[in-house]
Amino acid sequence: GAAPMPRLRRAAPALPRLLCLLVAALVGEGLASNGALASEYDAVPRPEAGAGATAYVAHLMPWFGNSTSDPGNHWCDPSSGASYYESALGTYSSDDPTTIRKQLLLMKAAGLDGVWIDLQTPLWLPVVQAIVEVAAELELRFAVVLDNYLHADLASLIGEELRELMAEEHYYRISGRPILPMFEHVSRWGDTQLPMWTARDGSRPFVIGSFMVHSRDEQLPAGFDSLFFWHSPDLKWLEQYYESTMFEVKVGSVFRGWRESYRQQMHSPPYLGYLGATLLLARGHRPHFAQLVSWNDYGEG
Repeated sequence: GAAPMPRLRRAAPALPRLLCLLVAALVGEGLASNGALASEYDAVPRPEAGAGATAYVAHLMPWFGNSTSDPGNHWCDPSSGASYYESALGTYSSDDPTTIRKQLLLMKAAGLDGVWIDLQTPLWLPVVQAIVEVAAELELRFAVVLDNYLHADLASLIGEELRELMAEEHYYRISGRPILPMFEHVSRWGDTQLPMWTARDGSRPFVIGSFMVHSRDEQLPAGFDSLFFWHSPDLKWLEQYYESTMFEVKVGSVFRGWRESYRQQMHSPPYLGYLGATLLLARGHRPHFAQLVSWNDYGEG
């Protein structure tokens, strides 16, 4: 869903640890308030590791400002009326070093390969850089998701900073090219403005657009190399995505469901109970990436 204005978005014995943490990730870093969630991930197989295996990644929102001293005013605090969920870490600022380390350690413990960091505005760049530094220390890979909700020209606005991030050794690459997932908001800006620059090694970014924008297209639009799936209660649509011949590199989606808490708008009716099914689809189709939607979006996911 479209992000709001930034705040200044019965198993085998070896399985429960990973699966419980995956559930935790999807409902807010460890807070699973409903015991019935167990049926959603019961007997879901553990993702394989190794060459050719799916890279499971967390979609991370770095948009929480330092409102921890003002109880009831933090976006992931249900008492503020802006969220159904709260974080097990409590209210926090996204640039807090301890919080960054705790969140990435949870991802590491859950068996995730890395993190895709949402970026809507240049104001988030210091937080993104802090996350990248800890990810490198913990041997987690990363990519930046260019989310143009606030700036139609974001690709050019922060082009040099993106080139610097893409030069990091642990940045995700496809066939030697740094990936650039793009969360497109065509209803706000029209056609997405793609990067006109190359990475520092001279390669063109491997652009991964939004499937929900281009699902009716008969072929990939010019400048795009692949598309990622976000979320939907229609699992047949997700299967159609996996089976599409329009592009080879697939970025699947793993989600418990979606329930928005916005008072002024509702992008889709709420739905829950999809974690097990989406994990099984990812296991069966073995996409290049499977994105957890979403790690800490308390007002939507």
